[in-house]
Amino acid sequence: MPRFLGLKTYLTTNRSNISKQDAAKIRRSRLGKNGILREDVADRLKCPLCFCLPCFLGIAVMLVFTVAYVTNPYMRGLNFKKTECTVQKVEMSKKGSCSLKTERFTPCYKIIVKYNTTNEIMISVLMENEQTLHHCEKIDTKYSCFYDPATPEDVFREYKISRTEAIYQTSLSAIFIFLFILAFLFVQYDELKRR
Repeated sequence: MPRFLGLKTYLTTNRSNISKQDAAKIRRSRLGKNGILREDVADRLKCPLCFCLPCFLGIAVMLVFTVAYVTNPYMRGLNFKKTECTVQKVEMSKKGSCSLKTERFTPCYKIIVKYNTTNEIMISVLMENEQTLHHCEKIDTKYSCFYDPATPEDVFREYKISRTEAIYQTSLSAIFIFLFILAFLFVQYDELKRR
């Protein structure tokens, strides 16, 4: 049967002679139900937190890229205005190869379109110059497109980032980071209470 030291013995004894297990037993004997539950939960969280640290760092980096490449374009896209584009001409780029959110390819064709903004008629290069677009874009072809009022020369054939995609990708990473930080702070709080 384990031997428990009394409080008076604990206070008058040289603490260096008391093992960690005995000190923990004395401390736990003075705790209420909530204190014991807090310590048990903190002890169970320590190991998963250590193993989840690389995941936390990876997801934090992923969140930065998600905000840069999904959330920011979506927020910017909320201001895009719909208009009608008319193909003016198709020409080959002097660079030889190009890419926009796709693998690099050669040759690169520039599709020059005319469209109405709120203030003027613009002529610009269609932003998503896919490799096969030049085969189907005939002169005077008309279709719906979007332009950015802040920089009217930026014109897009379609706006591909949905609200659901932006919210899902950002919130999933943010929730994991929030829960990890919450668990870490809980363990730190428990360590302070044990002193």
